[in-house]
This record gives sequence, C-alpha cells and structure tokens, in this order.
Amino acid sequence: MDNRLLSIANCIDMKGFADVGTDHGFLPVFMAKRGYEGNIIASDINPDPLNCAIHNANEADVSDKIEFILCNGLDAGIKDKIDSIVIAGMGGDSICGILDRAEWCMDSEYKLILQPMTKAEILRYWLSCNDFQISDEIYIDDNGVTYQLICARYGKREMLSDAELFLGKLELARKNV
Repeated sequence: MDNRLLSIANCIDMKGFADVGTDHGFLPVFMAKRGYEGNIIASDINPDPLNCAIHNANEADVSDKIEFILCNGLDAGIKDKIDSIVIAGMGGDSICGILDRAEWCMDSEYKLILQPMTKAEILRYWLSCNDFQISDEIYIDDNGVTYQLICARYGKREMLSDAELFLGKLELARKNV
C-alpha cells in the first residue's frame, strides 16, 4: 500500500465508503483486509478497471466484503450505505463533474475525501462555491511525488483567497509521509 492510498484510508469514516473510479480496487481490498466493518463500494465507469478490481479482490479473498458497481461517478443508489466518498487519482475538474451530478452528497452526513492529480484550485473553488468547508489538507510524499488530499463536508460556505485556492489553507496543511 503506497503512502497516498494509506493516507486516504486513514481519513475514511466508519459507516461505509465508496471508492469512485476504483481502477484496480487497491483501496477497497486494503480496507477489507484491514478488517474495516463498514460498507465498501468500488465503482468505476469502465468495465475493464472494475473487472481488474474484482480480480484483485478475489485474489485477496475479500470479494464478499466489497460491492462492485459499474456506473458513472456517484450515479448508483448508494447514499444510504456510506458516509465517506473517496474520489482520487483524477483531475480536479473531473471530480467537480462527479460531485455536480450527485446533489445528494451536499449533506453534512457525507465526508468527501478528494485527491486531485491536477487542477486542485478548480476543486477548491467548486467546494467553496457549493458550501463545502475544507476540514483537512494533507500533503503526501510518495516516491518523490507530492500529492494533495482534501477532506471536506457540506454546510458552511468559506471564501478562499487566490493563494488558498492554489495552495490550500496554511492552517490546515499538514504533511503525511
């Protein structure tokens, strides 16, 4: 498990989580092997990555602990099964598009755990404009690459300066190695 995915795993709440764009399913498999007792949902828009995730779960003997869903973002009916939404490894603009289509996640019940590969400033802007408060910003060093991890909850509009849009809020930023 690399530092990036381990940092994401440490942010997940207990009811259940959805790993949107699961790709190989490494995070759901790790959480299932770790003994996570909440609902674990692995979703992907494409069948090939989802089949890869299913294969990896079978190899780890945890496929019975994970629900696999072929869908676009958060379009499947999962809102009553989870309290954490993980969207990692895609551009900030793509993450915004997924969240835009899932108005149900605009509820303080859900914790967003977002790890944009690019355009984090667009994601922070979208969160701010849609009444999400960023509660944590973690900078992760993984094999010489620094990743940003943003945790947010709905319910409080916060205005961010231009610098905060691009770099995050200094008082929230912490390094996780």
